[in-house]
Amino acid sequence: MCSASGAGAHVGPSPAHSSHRVTDLSFRAAVGLQGHAGLEWDLLGCDDAELKSVRAYGALYRELRDLLHSGTVIHPDDVDPALRVRGVVAHDRSQALWTVAAVAQPEESLADRLRLPGLDPDRPLHGAGA
Repeated sequence: MCSASGAGAHVGPSPAHSSHRVTDLSFRAAVGLQGHAGLEWDLLGCDDAELKSVRAYGALYRELRDLLHSGTVIHPDDVDPALRVRGVVAHDRSQALWTVAAVAQPEESLADRLRLPGLDPDRPLHGAGA
């Protein structure tokens, strides 16, 4: 997953020091955002591109912090076991953040539509009708 421990709680280097898994920084950040959202990484060893990505990750976390710490966590039912799906939905159902990660080969080549519940169905989409 994302952290060195594999729990998806922190963003660490790749390969992870305990699991030796190699994953892209964007994947580790996406999964870690809904975990602890911390870093478990000696950033002195990062190159400029990695540091730029870590800064962007920190900015995104600060932007979403209120939602992440006050929303309702949702794990949809009937999801392909190859997927890890987790969402956080605001209590007023006005916004949500979903992470969908493929961690194995899907069971079917054409997967069923993935429904992400929680948003208010009667609320117009941002910019709709404009």
